[in-house]
Amino acid sequence: MRPTTHSIALTLFGFTAGAAVVSALDQLPSIKGAADADHQAQEASPVANQPSAPGFADAVVAAAPAVVKVYAKGSVDSGPRSSRPARSEMLASTLSGAQPHRAQTRLGSGVVIASQGLIATNGHVVRDCDEIKVELVDGRMLSAELLGIDDATDLAVLRAPLPELAPIALGDPSKLRVGDVVLAIGHPYGIGQTVSLGIVSATGRSRLGLTEIEDFIQTDAAINPGNSGGALVDTAGRLVGIATAGLSESGHAEGVGFAIPSTLVMQVVESIADHGQVDRGWIGLGGRSVTHELERRFGLRASSGVLVSSLVENGPAAAAGLRAGDVITAFAGTEITDASQLRELITATPPQREVPLVVWRGSERIEVSVRAAEWIAADRRDIASAARAERE
Repeated sequence: MRPTTHSIALTLFGFTAGAAVVSALDQLPSIKGAADADHQAQEASPVANQPSAPGFADAVVAAAPAVVKVYAKGSVDSGPRSSRPARSEMLASTLSGAQPHRAQTRLGSGVVIASQGLIATNGHVVRDCDEIKVELVDGRMLSAELLGIDDATDLAVLRAPLPELAPIALGDPSKLRVGDVVLAIGHPYGIGQTVSLGIVSATGRSRLGLTEIEDFIQTDAAINPGNSGGALVDTAGRLVGIATAGLSESGHAEGVGFAIPSTLVMQVVESIADHGQVDRGWIGLGGRSVTHELERRFGLRASSGVLVSSLVENGPAAAAGLRAGDVITAFAGTEITDASQLRELITATPPQREVPLVVWRGSERIEVSVRAAEWIAADRRDIASAARAERE
């Protein structure tokens, strides 16, 4: 998605002194006496000595030093690369464009995620860039090296000389519940590090058309242009996600933002840091989670699992004998409950590994063995096209 240039108007509100102010000044002695009496009464009250209402300052203190501003100089076209149909009119990349005279500079955010200065950010922030710099919260500016980009998740890993800066503490996004309070920390519009407050609106969001692998945390914490690659943290300041995009008709935050869970982020960071890329398995099928409606409509024997809706010709699943209409209920011994879980298991499978599947075909329970192939761009386009045709 192309970055949008935004202008922000700051208005200073003042007042004009007049006769009413002069009249009030004449009464200052009596006003001061009343104020002193009120102050003494407040000091005597036990309520005045109670601590202030709890806030989230400790969480910010813990997490904010690990959130950096990312400057990337490169081409203007920097939207997330995806072969899936993106709702480009509604899903706004949280990437801040510079002013016209700096049109080639992208502004985003990043999070120090591991030792040796490893920083996670979004791929659309740094893709096709000639120069990348990060600015620390204390104002220091450092050059950063791009170690790799994972197009399937739109995550990128940078390395900067930050030996003295501790990485952010990690939380467990699997324990998040809808309604839990979260904080978004990033650099919206390039104005400086900013914290916004919200709740978890949903978990496991997918089929948004943003990336090939989608398992987003949805939040109403403000995620604006420039927040791309920033942190979503819990109330203890632990990282639970990396901010990626927001649903918006105006280009501004409208309370529907998306973050990549930190567990997936760490898998990508570790793989890129070690191997320069992320190796994923692929079997060439598209499917839908079995629901009561699908069970009733198609007369399925399985009440949970994944209904195979499309197959890539000559792909591993097709070669193993799977057919459209089959219901996958187990993968490598793990019971399958929905399509998102199956996708995660497939992508976590090393290429060339043989995997047993339990499949229901009508009233018949069968077992098949599928050899996972390597996830490659051409295959992703094929299966995305098949899935899109099936939906339409």
